[in-house]
Amino acid sequence: MELRRALNAVTSDDRSGIICDRANPKNYISVTSEERSGENGIYIATRLDVYKDGCKQKCNEFSHGEFNRYHTKGGDNTSSIGEKHWLNIIDEIQKLGFDDVIMLKDNAEYEKYKQDPDAYTKKDKQTKNSTDTANDYSMNHAEDTKCILQWKKGNPYIYSEDKPLYPIINAFVSMHLDKSAALADKKERLEDKVNTGYARIDKLMNRAKHLSDTNAILSNFSSKLIFISAIIEKNEKKIHNIQCNKIPSIEEKIAYRSAKIIKLNFNISVQQCKAARLINLSNMIRNFSVKNNSVRLNEFEKSLSAMNKSTHRLMNLKLQKCENKIITLSSEYKSANTAADKLDIAKKLRKQKLKKKDIEKRKCSIEMPHNIDIDMLNRTADECEKAEKTVLAGGTAIINELPEKICTLASAAAATKTESKISNPYYIIATPDQYADLNNAGIIFESKNPSSNVIVIEKEDKEKASNILSNQMSLHL
Repeated sequence: MELRRALNAVTSDDRSGIICDRANPKNYISVTSEERSGENGIYIATRLDVYKDGCKQKCNEFSHGEFNRYHTKGGDNTSSIGEKHWLNIIDEIQKLGFDDVIMLKDNAEYEKYKQDPDAYTKKDKQTKNSTDTANDYSMNHAEDTKCILQWKKGNPYIYSEDKPLYPIINAFVSMHLDKSAALADKKERLEDKVNTGYARIDKLMNRAKHLSDTNAILSNFSSKLIFISAIIEKNEKKIHNIQCNKIPSIEEKIAYRSAKIIKLNFNISVQQCKAARLINLSNMIRNFSVKNNSVRLNEFEKSLSAMNKSTHRLMNLKLQKCENKIITLSSEYKSANTAADKLDIAKKLRKQKLKKKDIEKRKCSIEMPHNIDIDMLNRTADECEKAEKTVLAGGTAIINELPEKICTLASAAAATKTESKISNPYYIIATPDQYADLNNAGIIFESKNPSSNVIVIEKEDKEKASNILSNQMSLHL
């Protein structure tokens, strides 16, 4: 593999690993990456420790002597000056003796390669590298994967007249997993095309090398035979076409497909996270029928904790998507030529920033309660029964919203439980613009958690409050 392509590949995401020269494994590059936060959002800082014959080299491009690159998850430099530095770094490393390189996952794999280089064929490594990103989700979200595997072992479609919501939730789980599987199939096809592209580039590079070697031999006879010069010139044109047209064209397709693979990995993560969250909700509903209070509370706490974690993970994914869009739109805004374009992009940018702020607010309002009791469990069961009626009436959209609402209300209930002055508290959702209606009706309420729309009222006022508020806003614990 060409060094430039290997370096661009490892800095197209936040991957780490080893790049070493095939002929001389003592020439290698140790790659480490980490996420950082800056003025324009999240970016990746990649450090390259370059070794020649086992000795670490200093970078002449920077005064600090380190080979660094700051880039987005799509592989773009964070600034125009960064692009110039990156090209100079590639040229500097190239001169140290990195011709045909191989990409390895970690130090252990690097040590194995040094002992037996022949065991690692180009094809095997191309396939392995293209699937590294696919395994990221399983490594980073093992809890969701474990949850899904346990769910698949059971029988999720057992219908119970007492709990009609249970099979409906599991049907939604299947829907999310089907979407995830379809995305995975699409990603696999793209990976095959990427691997085919790498194989074509290697074949073209070998072809160019063969033509170059042929020209070197023929040049010895060009002065004696006139037609030899024509052959050499023809071969040079072929070499130029390979290096300047064919290989760059294939590399563009590989970059495009690799970017699509990253997006597919993100969407797969979202679908699996949604599925895991609903599985935890399903487990919670199933355990409502357990007779032993201690066991029921224990299982309820486990399900609520898992649902909190998966909800936070889903919100982190949404925040990541917003941050990436903000970075892209900020870049488009700077490069926009007309005032109309700038205004249009500014509106989109403002919308994304508001969306990010809303997600952060919702995320802050969800915390795992430490004082779980049977009262909280019973009120959660009441909430699920109310959602069940909405679903049976045709409002299935509430299924995907229910886990977050339960987590938010449980968190707010726990936060206000010890502080509320209301004797018999009842938790309900109401927006600030509805407070005046409650006050006019003489209903006393408290808002202990400013980051959410959960308020607490006297239980005796619940019917009166429900009549004032819309049905959609009267979900309670």
